[in-house]
Amino acid sequence: KPELHLPNAFTPNGDNINDFFRLDGLYIRDFEMKIFNRWGQLIFESDHLDKGWDGTYQGKAVPEGVYVVIVEATANNGQRFYEKGSITLIR
Repeated sequence: KPELHLPNAFTPNGDNINDFFRLDGLYIRDFEMKIFNRWGQLIFESDHLDKGWDGTYQGKAVPEGVYVVIVEATANNGQRFYEKGSITLIR
């Protein structure tokens, strides 16, 4: 059964624990994730499920806070996923 899990927080503080925001998924063939700041500016995007966000934008650490995440994905069986939520970045 296809699955897509969107975490709600991460801590990019360099301790090698939860330093990247990544989604977990099973049987996903196409994937697109976009992360926006509170002003609606796109600050990260990925089309690979295993590529996570490290809490930076243009090489600089972004402030602690809540960011909007939009994910569109297609499973191997054709099932479509559309997830919109928020991620809390904690330093």
